[in-house]
Amino acid sequence: MRKWLAIDQYGNRVVYESETPRKTLLERVGKKSARNSYRDNADGSARHVGWIVGGSWYDVYLLTPLAEVRNAKVS
Repeated sequence: MRKWLAIDQYGNRVVYESETPRKTLLERVGKKSARNSYRDNADGSARHVGWIVGGSWYDVYLLTPLAEVRNAKVS
């Protein structure tokens, strides 16, 4: 099971384990629908970074333990 971190525009955090991050986020915040949230890249293209749920914008991150990251450079 993967672990996820969702942070809304106010800094509120939701941490959860799931194989279906969108569905589980909706269940955790008590909503039934979500729209994709995008952020611009430096080259002008857009990338999907999370979901808009109700009145909140969630950036969603996959949490990976440092020990599992290959070739991790820590300074």
